[in-house]
Amino acid sequence: MYLIITAAVIIIFTAASFLILRINLAGAEAEDLSDPGKLAGTRLEKYARQLSSDARVFSAHPSEDLWADSPDGTRLHSSLMKGTGDNIVILAHGYRSSALNDFCGIGQWYLGHGFSILMPDQRAHGMSSGKYITFGVKERYDMLEWIRYARSICEGEIWLHGVSMGAASLLMVLPLTGDIRISGIVADSTFDNVIELLIYQMKRRYHVPPFLGRLLLAPAGRIMIGKEAKRLSPSECLRESGVRALVIHGGRDATVPPGMQQRFAGAGAVTALFPEARHALCWAEDPKTYASLMEEWMFGQKDI
Repeated sequence: MYLIITAAVIIIFTAASFLILRINLAGAEAEDLSDPGKLAGTRLEKYARQLSSDARVFSAHPSEDLWADSPDGTRLHSSLMKGTGDNIVILAHGYRSSALNDFCGIGQWYLGHGFSILMPDQRAHGMSSGKYITFGVKERYDMLEWIRYARSICEGEIWLHGVSMGAASLLMVLPLTGDIRISGIVADSTFDNVIELLIYQMKRRYHVPPFLGRLLLAPAGRIMIGKEAKRLSPSECLRESGVRALVIHGGRDATVPPGMQQRFAGAGAVTALFPEARHALCWAEDPKTYASLMEEWMFGQKDI
């Protein structure tokens, strides 16, 4: 009887862990910014009018669809907006979002500075295939394909800019870029380890104690996210690469575990805090300060 009960507990425990991860790793449609009224009652309500205006303007810019295949066979989609200059930036969106949503304001800033813009749909998002979101563990290889593509069409500088999971994906690809020179990366609302992030969110959302969260993620995380998830650290990838980085974080961010921003400062990044901003909403909270920060960090006194 004891063995039967033990086996039943193990089965239930394992099934629960896979169910929790399956729910949270499945792709989903990004929020529709076109109508401010649709954002009522959401975390975007405060910024609804400006976001909707920015989205309409940004999406009206001509773009072309691009396709690539990740090493594991995942079919990947990206949009390319051509700028007037030689430089290009890759914009990587966050969890269950899109480049249009996360960069409708920032994207216009880049276009205004002559950049071409490459906007990948992360796997399991938009027009890209893929069953599960892996928070950068597999997405970093997808990003490598787009970095290689950017190099093939760009005679100028390659810059990277990611929000949340997109930032982590771009940070983790840096050691893989080989002789492709990256001029700099902006990492907005990034985390430093996916397992730590999920344990933190399981406690916050489902009241799962951290020790139990680790047990839940041990088998399921390894299978569904990838065996490298436990050891991969975006801050260590940044340190290894030596690429210039600007790490931006919101003071009211309740998504990323507290203290992670300091790890990036320790890895050599310039860090900036937007005290009133929630997760991934630093630009929406204060676009003028964000743009000024970008201008100074990217160009300094350079006449652009």
